[in-house]
Amino acid sequence: MEVHRQAEESPVLTGQYVRRICQRGTSRYKRAKYIRADRRILDLPALRWRCCSALLARLRSCAMLTDRDRRKQISIRGIAQVENVANMKKTFNQHLHFTMIKDRNVATPRDYYFSLAHTVRDYLVSRWIRTQQHYHEKDPKRVYYLSLEFYMGRTLSNTMLNLGIQATCDEAMYQLGLDIEELQEIEEDAGLGNGGLGRLAACFLDSMATLGVAAYGYGLRYEYGIFKQAIRGGMQVEEPDDWLRFGNPWEKARPEYMLPINFYGRVIKDDKGQSHWIDTMLIFAMPYDTPVPGYQNNVVNTLRLWSAKAENHFNLTFFNDGDYIQAVLDRNSAENITRVLYPNDNFFEGRELRLKQQYFLVAATLQDIVRRFRNYRDSKGNLRSFDCFPDKVAIQLNDTHPSLAIPELVRLLVDVEGLPWDKAWDICIRTFAYTNHTVLPEALERWPVSLLGHLLPRHLEIIYEINQKFLDQVVRRWPKDMDRLRRMSLVEEADQFGEKRINMAHLCIVGSHAINGVAALHSEILRNTVFHDFYEFYPDRFQNKTNGITPRRWLLLSNPSLADIVAERIGESWITDLSHLSQLKQYADNTGFLESLRRVKQENKMRAVQWLADVYKIEVNPSSMFDIQVKRIHEYKRQLLNLMHVITMYNRIKKDPSVPVVPRSVMIGGKAAPGYHMAKQIIRLINAVADVINNDPVVGDKLKLIYLENYRVTLAEKIIPAADLSQQISTAGTEASGTGNMKFMLNGALTIGTLDGANVEMAEEMGRENIFIFGMTVQEVEALQAKGYNANDYIQKNPELKQIIEQIETGFFTPNNPDMFRDVANVLRNHDRFLLCADYEAYIKCQDEVNKTFMDTPRWLRMSLYNIASSGKFSSDRTIKDYCKEIWNVPTTLERLPAPFEGPAASENVTRVEPTPTRQPPIQSSFPHIKHVGSGSPTRQRADQIDVSEEPSDRTAMRLLHGLAVVRYKPLLSSDAIELRGAVLQGDKAAIFDALEWLLRRVDEAEKRLYLAKFLVPIQIPVEFSQDVELEQLCRQCDQLTEEFKEVHREYERSRQLAESGGSVHQDVEAMESERDVISRRVGRLKKQAELVPNSGEMFEACCQLRTQLERLNELSHMREELTTTIRNVDQKLVRLEQSIDFYRKKNDAVKPEDMIRQLEEEVNVLEYLNKEKLPSDIAERGETLRRLQLMAAQKSDGPFDLDDVRYQLRCTEEEIEQLREQLNEKTAGSEHSLSLYRQQAMKIRQQKRETADLLQEAKSQLETARQELEICEREKSSHPLTDNLAVSKNGKEEAVCGELEQLRSERRLLTGMQESLSSQLTAEQGDDGELKLLAKEFAGSSDEQRLAMLEAAKADLAKAEKDTKELYGKFRQRTENLRELQEEHAVKKLQHNAQIAKSELQYIGLQQEISALEEQVKAKNQEIDRLRDDLSVVEPRLDELRNLNSAGMESRYQLATDQLHAVQMEGKALRDEQQKLRKLDERIKERERFWKAALLLMECKKKCWKS
Repeated sequence: MEVHRQAEESPVLTGQYVRRICQRGTSRYKRAKYIRADRRILDLPALRWRCCSALLARLRSCAMLTDRDRRKQISIRGIAQVENVANMKKTFNQHLHFTMIKDRNVATPRDYYFSLAHTVRDYLVSRWIRTQQHYHEKDPKRVYYLSLEFYMGRTLSNTMLNLGIQATCDEAMYQLGLDIEELQEIEEDAGLGNGGLGRLAACFLDSMATLGVAAYGYGLRYEYGIFKQAIRGGMQVEEPDDWLRFGNPWEKARPEYMLPINFYGRVIKDDKGQSHWIDTMLIFAMPYDTPVPGYQNNVVNTLRLWSAKAENHFNLTFFNDGDYIQAVLDRNSAENITRVLYPNDNFFEGRELRLKQQYFLVAATLQDIVRRFRNYRDSKGNLRSFDCFPDKVAIQLNDTHPSLAIPELVRLLVDVEGLPWDKAWDICIRTFAYTNHTVLPEALERWPVSLLGHLLPRHLEIIYEINQKFLDQVVRRWPKDMDRLRRMSLVEEADQFGEKRINMAHLCIVGSHAINGVAALHSEILRNTVFHDFYEFYPDRFQNKTNGITPRRWLLLSNPSLADIVAERIGESWITDLSHLSQLKQYADNTGFLESLRRVKQENKMRAVQWLADVYKIEVNPSSMFDIQVKRIHEYKRQLLNLMHVITMYNRIKKDPSVPVVPRSVMIGGKAAPGYHMAKQIIRLINAVADVINNDPVVGDKLKLIYLENYRVTLAEKIIPAADLSQQISTAGTEASGTGNMKFMLNGALTIGTLDGANVEMAEEMGRENIFIFGMTVQEVEALQAKGYNANDYIQKNPELKQIIEQIETGFFTPNNPDMFRDVANVLRNHDRFLLCADYEAYIKCQDEVNKTFMDTPRWLRMSLYNIASSGKFSSDRTIKDYCKEIWNVPTTLERLPAPFEGPAASENVTRVEPTPTRQPPIQSSFPHIKHVGSGSPTRQRADQIDVSEEPSDRTAMRLLHGLAVVRYKPLLSSDAIELRGAVLQGDKAAIFDALEWLLRRVDEAEKRLYLAKFLVPIQIPVEFSQDVELEQLCRQCDQLTEEFKEVHREYERSRQLAESGGSVHQDVEAMESERDVISRRVGRLKKQAELVPNSGEMFEACCQLRTQLERLNELSHMREELTTTIRNVDQKLVRLEQSIDFYRKKNDAVKPEDMIRQLEEEVNVLEYLNKEKLPSDIAERGETLRRLQLMAAQKSDGPFDLDDVRYQLRCTEEEIEQLREQLNEKTAGSEHSLSLYRQQAMKIRQQKRETADLLQEAKSQLETARQELEICEREKSSHPLTDNLAVSKNGKEEAVCGELEQLRSERRLLTGMQESLSSQLTAEQGDDGELKLLAKEFAGSSDEQRLAMLEAAKADLAKAEKDTKELYGKFRQRTENLRELQEEHAVKKLQHNAQIAKSELQYIGLQQEISALEEQVKAKNQEIDRLRDDLSVVEPRLDELRNLNSAGMESRYQLATDQLHAVQMEGKALRDEQQKLRKLDERIKERERFWKAALLLMECKKKCWKS
């Protein structure tokens, strides 16, 4: 009894004693069990010792509790308020009845889940509305995050965590008889993403809400997500992920914001040069809003997802005609846009659909952004100008998928809003920022120009304009570097198929003010290689923003046990500032904390083992190393290298089973793209190897290989906390960052990886000694590739690698189909792009080092601790702060908005910063049984109070320890508790002052604990009283009184709250009434003062007139603003006209003389046609009319002849002739003007001809003179002394003259030809003029009747010619239109034909492969039949021999073998029984040992008390 009295005075020791006794059980004890009693109902100390025995018996019947469950029992943190639980239950039942329209008799678990989800959403909606109101009032700069993926995961658990209502929901569901964990498992993962890109976007949304950033996420609402992965026969099978089939309780449709989206069509330009996109196909975008809550700051941002809706949902005409399929065909075609994430783009239709998805997202989003921007007005009440658009809007492009937002924004600003190009382009650059996520060339999107021009013709024009202006800038900087111009162009040159492509990454760089990579190494690669040219052109635009993950989901939610032990050591500030985890490094040598880490990890592994057994029917050794690689299946991520290590381990075990190995359970998970053949082959190979290894009895528990089917966020939350080793083994320089490595690091798993992505920074943060690094660096990879890489060299050098390749190649793992993985082996041998064979040896050595370290448990735990403590840099909160500061220019804050039940002033001092250790003022407690020391009111000492001045100091110290244990002083719960108790007993001031400081920092928390301590401290009962009947009765009485206390406490709390709320309401009413009285009195005084003022009526009228004038002034100001707008529009028109004039000037300047001459020749041809054919025919017609008129005038009339009428007709005819002559002169004037150049050239040629003729004549005269001199010289030759010399000189001169003469002759021939051609032209012209003159003479010589007849005939012929011309022109236009339609149809048919050909070829290849596979199977079957025949030929003689043996001898042998087998079985059974006995004995010994240790501790404490 003395021992138990000592335990009563030291509840900490008693708690440890009870926890040690209750460490083993049969089931999980989920909820905290506290015995509560009120002093008015039950005197708890009087029943304490009498109830101990019964309580201890109850605790012995409980299951083994995990540390998480024990903490939930012991800690007061997270206990739900009674009234909150009641409200939660009431709201839950209301939703079950009124939303789900069911009761508890017919409700299904899914109905309960939806009711709980709607209940939690009710707590969320008011905060959501208040957040949007706050943004509307403050009008901050908004951040819009555009991503084609948002991998959100489950929403229910995350929302409860961020709202801080987990405990309330848990308790409410428990009281309703429901398991909240089972309800959480019902929720489907939102199918809005696939890999790290979408998960990063989800983490960013969580961090932006937690940091109070006014942010919006924009994406697509995929009906089926990417796909649901199923493994059948070892192969990946894609099934639709119908995650919306039961509805989504978290989204809200917004049909009032539905927006039109256009596709196809054509572009025309009006008279002002403005472009118009017409004849388009219309589709509507329906928004669905999903709330994104921040962590306990009452901020709820919005994720808006667009769903495609058809313009005409149902065509009743088709339906009435019986064509039921056609009736809904338009709707299905339109809604396919948001049907599936990432459609298979191996075919043309898939590529077109994917481009439609991208434009659908950006078009709807930008219209929504512009609408929200237009809703606000400036200080004068006017619509805001687009000049401030970048100051209020920041748009982040998550990779190149939303890159079409750049030309779309330019189109909206230029074509719709009417802004000039330069201004619109400047706004675009200042608004957009671009994040690159890949360095692989095949992953950088490039859209064919034909597809883009067919689907989005206006955007292609804008992209061409952007490219032209950008290349002009590049040319001005590097005028002669044409190769750089080609590399930097947005439009790539035609490929081998003649197809030009638009490089979307280049478009994002040119159209954004900031470009960032997602890891330091990745950003360096972008600057130095991938975008080096752009970095030289825009060095200030490139940045680095290392990715991060949200610690709320990936530690606090998915690994609560680890979060609890971290919070016990360093508090909870790390939840919003992960850098505080660095404080854990001080516990690197703390054995107790390391043991806690090990225990948490083991518990997580046990849960994972149970889950694997339930789902995959595989028994995994929980003591083995959990080696996990979960990510998208791709060659560069090198899951195949991981598999090669697994095969290596398997070969080593098979080679020598007796060699000790570290047990390892390898798990690989991820999805492969539906059209990625090699990735799907890797999945198939993994499952084939797993079938062999997991079913090999020689391997046993030493090695297991499991493929995690349908990997998703929920599965990651289960498997990551249990991981020991994380595989991040991509080829150096290929992974952008990676976020899976950060999740494993935060949960204490060690990393084996290359120096790639974020692994480099992880190694820098934790130290190279705490991470396993292997393989080549980026520089070594580049050097090897430049040198020339041959995988066969490495295969021949390494026997283990060679064996692996041969096993894959020869069908070792697929004996029924040996050639199944020949293509994989071929890739490893001949197409090893990602250097698996080169890194294999280093990878195996590093894995051996991992095994060695795993066996050294203390070292492994220290490395795990450093991983956790060094993960502060990799928080998405830190990443978002960098984005806000360096790219978006928006502030961040940890201040919380007021809750819905708080007033606006409640947020002024509501922060999550811990109070400084200053003197606390007197506090009015909400707990009536607690009296504050600092209240200052003198009180009389109560009967139950003790004067500590009269008792021994050690007794006072024990009371102090008791009080500290009640308020949960954390050092008492650590492994240093014994030292602390000793220090307090000895009166150590440092220890006492630390405890007092801790209490002063937590006054409110200590109040609550002191009040609840009397009712919440569990009763500890010694073992000796476990069978006492009286104690059982007292325990039942205690339970009844506890329930009564609960009811009384609920009523008390409810009454107190109602009283407080009622008092506040009365105070508000009284304040409003007093304010009303004050206002009424003030109004009365003002009325009296107004009556006393002389001329008050006139002044009132003057005030009315003044108000009217003010309204008139406002109207005039509005008119002035409208006029200003009109003037601005006119100025813009003038600017456009000036631009048009400049354009035409430049066009005229750019025209070449050859083009002008060609154009003039065409005009000459037209004029010749008019002169030779058209006008002569017209004149002939008029002449015929004139002749008829003259004939009529010459004939004698029987009646009176009206000469005036004839003269009038003649006058009209002459006027028509004059008009024709004027038209002829006008038309010939143009021809004369156009021929003037030729005439001038002819004049110049004639002048040159005359000059040449003169020169020729002069040359002839000189030649004649030379001949005469030559003759004279020949005559005087005999008499002249210098004959030879003269002859030589004359001969030289004669040769020179002859050469000159020959040159002149050739020039003469040329000029003669030119003269003949010109003469022929002039003759033709003169001939035409002559014909005209003859016609004119003939017309003048004809009579009036002839002239009239000639004119009438001319008119008729002219009308006929005009009619024929119109008909021919109409036919020509119709045929031109038909030709254009046929060309378009031909282009579409050609694309469809090419796609069909490609599809047929792929089908043909697939059929060939299937035929070859079937032939191989037939061959294998024939070989198997041959082997069986050979075996039969061997076995048949043996069977004959056995038949000849004596049957009695056979029976005796069989009986002997049976006896031996039975003896072996009995011996094995005896050994198993002995082993079981030894195990039970060992457990008893351990239990006795723990019991005696506890007893010794109690005895030591008892001795100390006796000594004192």
